[in-house]
Order: sequence, then structure tokens, then C-alpha cells
Amino acid sequence: MDALGDGRYSIRVVEQLTGLTARQIRYYETKGLLAPQRTAGRQRLFSAADVERLQWIRTWRGEGVTLAAIKTRLQAAKPAHAAAGRTPARETDAWARLSRPALTSLYPVSDRGRLMEVMEERHRSRKDGDR
Repeated sequence: MDALGDGRYSIRVVEQLTGLTARQIRYYETKGLLAPQRTAGRQRLFSAADVERLQWIRTWRGEGVTLAAIKTRLQAAKPAHAAAGRTPARETDAWARLSRPALTSLYPVSDRGRLMEVMEERHRSRKDGDR
């Protein structure tokens, strides 16, 4: 399904991968929720991370989350990943945690990056306890 053969996708392929229309995708770009690369001819080229981001946007919109709140979630997730040295595969887990903000009240931390560390530590300790 990778139309370009180098990990970049055209908007038509992204439509198929995300279930969003080209109009929705362009709208989310104008709102600053993603910034795909462009060719010299101005064609959008989407990365796998862009596709994942659009899938999260679609999920959150389906749950009734506002675009402003989605933008905040996406911006909050990025610095936490960079600070913790997370790989893109780990971002999915972190974004999933951000999609459930009610969980944050269970932990006595105000920094989202620290919250993710606490949650990962608890997850690891539970795994170690199961062995």
C-alpha cells in the first residue's frame, strides 16, 4: 500500500489507511495537528508517524474530543517522548495513556513525562511480580 516505495504515502493512500477523507486530512493540517512533508510540486507526503497521528485524531474525534484538546495532547506527547528517548513504537502506548486523562488523577505527579515514567515503572513491577 506504500505508493512511493520509501515509507512515504500520498494523500490517497493515507485516506485508505485512516478512513479519513482528503478534505479532513487537509483540514487537520490547517489546524496545525500535523505537518506532512511536501514535494517540489507541493504534493503532501505522509510518513508512518503522520498516519499514526491521523489515526489518533480520528479516534479522539470519535470520542468527542475537541481539536484544541487533541492539539494539546499531541504536543504534550512529543516532548515526553524526546525526553525519555522513546522510539516511535513506544509513542503509541504513551498516546493511548494520554487518551485516558482520568488516569492521571491516580498518580501524585503533575508532569506528564514523569507520569509516564511512573506508569511504566508500575507496569514493569507488575510484570516482574508475575514471573
